[in-house]
Amino acid sequence: MTTTSLIKHLAWHDLKQILRDQTLAPMMALGVVIAVVSRHLLPMIDQQLALRGVLPNLSLDTRLSDIFPMLVTYFGFFNGAQLVGVIFGFLLVEEKDQRTLIAIEVTPTSMKRYALCRLLLPTALGFVTCTMMVLIINQAVLPLGKLVLLALCASPTSPIIALFLATYSDNKIEAFAVAKFAGIGGLTILFGWFVPGPAQWLFGLFPPFLASKAYWMALEGEPLWWLAGLAGFALQIGLVVLLAHQFQRG
Repeated sequence: MTTTSLIKHLAWHDLKQILRDQTLAPMMALGVVIAVVSRHLLPMIDQQLALRGVLPNLSLDTRLSDIFPMLVTYFGFFNGAQLVGVIFGFLLVEEKDQRTLIAIEVTPTSMKRYALCRLLLPTALGFVTCTMMVLIINQAVLPLGKLVLLALCASPTSPIIALFLATYSDNKIEAFAVAKFAGIGGLTILFGWFVPGPAQWLFGLFPPFLASKAYWMALEGEPLWWLAGLAGFALQIGLVVLLAHQFQRG
């Protein structure tokens, strides 16, 4: 079986598994719900806070709309990629529980090729999800070319989370707990936004943060936005490789 045929086979198999699962099927639609609600709710809340003198106020000259870039990258980039990662993480946990990976070892398909295809699917879907969620939210949106490049930089978050769940979970119950722990990492985007100056780069120790940082830099017209995005992409790919090795050994 060629790599292309294997990817098509896995994609069709995964789609059927997701649609049959009462937990994963609604999760597929959750990203769209978050994006649509954010599209309409964020401007409404911003307007109401301004009319009521909450934001801005006498002591704080800031509107909610001033932090839209942070909210867009948190919901669009991180949450979008996280949802895809959790879905595929549950699928990997199920395969692990059913000993599917052991069965692969006695087939003509090598484990490396199987793992590569298994990781390409969430990466590709993560890229599409991140792009579409930002476009649907439609607040603080970059030009399409830059958005696509940075969505690509954010997409490895999906296989990272999938592998993290599959490596440190033996069943779906454990996977739910691990998924909540993985989601804590997204708080770096929320907290990092408010940290001024060079200290903000420290949050890059959590590599998915750098895709959001690059997005903010691009919105502000900073010329080196692409460098932050590239660094985030490279570090995340390194993390994918590391987790993939740990998963295969487990």
